[in-house]
Amino acid sequence: MKKIILFALLLAISACNYIEPSISQQPGIYLDTPIKLSELMVYVQPTARQHMPMRALVYPMWIQQNYPERLALGRAFTKVFHNAWTEEQLFPAQVLADSEFALKPDRAIAKARKQGADVVILFTVPYLYTGHTLDDTAVTVQMDMYETTAGHLIYSMQQASRIEFKAEEDWILFAKKYRMPTDPLLGCLWAIAKDMAVPLKSWLPPYNPRDLGFASTRSEIIDGLTSGKNGPYDPNADVIAQGGAIYLRIEFDVDKATIRPEFNNQLDELGRALTSSALRDKKVILGGHTDSDASAEYNLDLSKRRAEAVKGYLVRNFQIDPGLIGTKGYGESRPIMPNDNTANKQLNRRVEVRLAD
Repeated sequence: MKKIILFALLLAISACNYIEPSISQQPGIYLDTPIKLSELMVYVQPTARQHMPMRALVYPMWIQQNYPERLALGRAFTKVFHNAWTEEQLFPAQVLADSEFALKPDRAIAKARKQGADVVILFTVPYLYTGHTLDDTAVTVQMDMYETTAGHLIYSMQQASRIEFKAEEDWILFAKKYRMPTDPLLGCLWAIAKDMAVPLKSWLPPYNPRDLGFASTRSEIIDGLTSGKNGPYDPNADVIAQGGAIYLRIEFDVDKATIRPEFNNQLDELGRALTSSALRDKKVILGGHTDSDASAEYNLDLSKRRAEAVKGYLVRNFQIDPGLIGTKGYGESRPIMPNDNTANKQLNRRVEVRLAD
């Protein structure tokens, strides 16, 4: 009976692990050694969500222990965080200050401010032990984030990660063996970086155009308007109707309400969506938005005329009842990006489509 139980256990384990068969020796079952994370300790954090994407300057990690080549190690460790956070799309601009270390926050803040960064990130490693593939590996990372306008500490968190070296275990019918990662330290750092990204991502706004609520195809428009998913990000919650909303990237001639011909295909996708079975006979509101160039009064009037131009295109080309399309101008009052560069201004110049209440 014991052999049957052990054999059943062997089969269960083999379903998710590698088995090394052998005639003369015990079969070996290999399991990946798990990475253990401590609780993420957050000492300082903002009290409200950030509404504008932020540009970050990141300094190399300072390893407090006197490790050989600790400067090179610190740079390598920081690149792990840089790659992990780039994958998570935390910051639209994330620059590594790879050539220097910042031991004093005030100097780092001043340099970051001069380079146009909104925040500066400093890392320290209070504890590091690396056993490679022959012993335990453990690392603790402290992250401090300062805003560059007044130099206030806005985020401070610390976490430890560990991979324990495990010897072979003899289970009579088979041997249980553990595989260490090729680079245990890299695995520990990556796990911490991903864990720290969670509160940062909940605090920072999205900046990817699709994440911001922009749609470009008929199916994306229908999904955004009907399901409420992938709706537009906006710091002003009252802009988003209960039925859902999307943004379209529509460009007009400078200082005019004339739609550029190259954007007609976007309006055609909108027309096909509004005449589909999912949205036919639904009333929508078209909202015009501008960047901050020119005066607020001028932009408000321009946004109204541009929303009317989109309505006219839909009525002419898709025979949609004019009574089903309302228009509204917001001017420059509801930016989703800072109006500080050409790309951001282009995102702010958008047409909002939402179902009427």
